[in-house]
Amino acid sequence: MLSGGHKSPVTEFALANSLCVSAGREGSMAIWDINREKCITKFQHHQGQVANVRLHTDGLNTNLIISSGINDGIVNVYDMKSNKKVMGNVLHGGAINFLKSNQSNIIVTGSADKTIKTLDIMKNLSVIQMMKTSDSVFCGDLINNFCAVGCADGNLLAYNLDTGKCLYGYGVDNKGSSKCVKILEDKKRIISAGDCAKGIQLLYN
Repeated sequence: MLSGGHKSPVTEFALANSLCVSAGREGSMAIWDINREKCITKFQHHQGQVANVRLHTDGLNTNLIISSGINDGIVNVYDMKSNKKVMGNVLHGGAINFLKSNQSNIIVTGSADKTIKTLDIMKNLSVIQMMKTSDSVFCGDLINNFCAVGCADGNLLAYNLDTGKCLYGYGVDNKGSSKCVKILEDKKRIISAGDCAKGIQLLYN
């Protein structure tokens, strides 16, 4: 059992082999060795609840913990090799509800401020694209350079991250927001669900 890492409820965690990173409602984060059931280190990187945590590796020398906050609009990047925070910037003007990375060392974020941003890990975590959405981003998914997000107005929007262009949009929820989006592994279908209480499958090329 893993215990003692947080003083408030755990809101998110990420897992890779025997390594686990957990995040708390008060903004704390903890790194665990699951095999030894031991907390390796703890740190406070956010002001308020942590919304997302990701473990990113390129299979070589890059091993990062990426996290985003609900209240502060901050994206933090922690380098596990040097045990140091290498980024702690306010990236959005609202809650960051979507955070993922790909094998091309690109971080993608989507926010309540109606924008999606991409950061290049290999270029000092600089912002390389900023894409506008139709409403607050509630969720999203990412495969390679293809990104799909669900918005508060019920739209699902798809983007090419290389060009920053919106490829298409589709109204998937007529009663409110799109709350969850998944791009299937066959790269031909997207599943979305939300306030209408129905799942929708979209085919794309």
